[in-house]
Amino acid sequence: MAATVPIPWPCTLLLGLAPTLALAFDAEPIRIRSAAPAKALVLSPTPMSSAFQHRWQLSASAQAASIFAQSDQYELDYYRLDLGAELLFRPHRRWRIGLQYHHGRAEDLRLDQTTLTFHKWFGLDQNGRLEVDKHRFLADLPQGTFSDFKGELLSDQASLSLGYQWLDLDRHQLSSTVQAQYHDSPDWLRQGGRWDGALQLDYRYQHRSYGLSLMVAASGQGADRILGAEARSLVWHGDIGYRYHFNPRHSLALHYLVSQGVVHDLGELAKPVHEAALGYRYNGGQWAWETVLLQNLLNADNSADFGLQARLRFQFD
Repeated sequence: MAATVPIPWPCTLLLGLAPTLALAFDAEPIRIRSAAPAKALVLSPTPMSSAFQHRWQLSASAQAASIFAQSDQYELDYYRLDLGAELLFRPHRRWRIGLQYHHGRAEDLRLDQTTLTFHKWFGLDQNGRLEVDKHRFLADLPQGTFSDFKGELLSDQASLSLGYQWLDLDRHQLSSTVQAQYHDSPDWLRQGGRWDGALQLDYRYQHRSYGLSLMVAASGQGADRILGAEARSLVWHGDIGYRYHFNPRHSLALHYLVSQGVVHDLGELAKPVHEAALGYRYNGGQWAWETVLLQNLLNADNSADFGLQARLRFQFD
């Protein structure tokens, strides 16, 4: 019988870690979609990867948001469910073509108690939520009052994008993306032209386990009115993200999103949108899973009180 040669424990450990060590750090930023009630009705740029690593990428996402805003000019209280799909194709090492689709509905997501508990834990103001019934579907807007719209369409959005990578160094990548988006929404939410467009720049810096991403974008809106108020024709957007990789499989990201309000003269909804997001990604190699917690900042009315997002992504060549 042949003798068994014992394997030293460091070698055993390295063999066990081999699948993880073979992975590279994931270059794509967490793909956070704004949950602001007005921004959900227009083209709202999201951070894109400036490292064109794979020929094909396919992803599906879902976002659940609790919308609550009160003032003398409006009252919004409803849940929004956004389902999305995206296909990215790289025909050349520096070019990328994208197709995106998002379907937004008013669904009973039962998030009111979760929102109240979250605000209580972190010492955040409930902003009048304790004074109204839970699980309402109400939109009191300048052009009228709309209620009991549970299960109805809020928006359908189909997009075509074209990206180009300008810089690809060891630690630095820079890319630009132009995008056109077609909208279908009820008239009480969006009126006027159905097409929006955007131009964005994305930058990435990666050093060992630390990563930084920046996005600056400008979008042109074809709509005449959003939520009954005059829509801005040009809106600026920004995003800064920091990510830490515990190892190639597990990473955490913190993002700060800011943009102009997309309407004129509608109280707090006309002011800038500030949102913070905490995201986790598990990288399985050709696939990855993301979970994101989204919270408004500074202006309680101009984004979701509480939002959750999940995304499943596949990459292959």
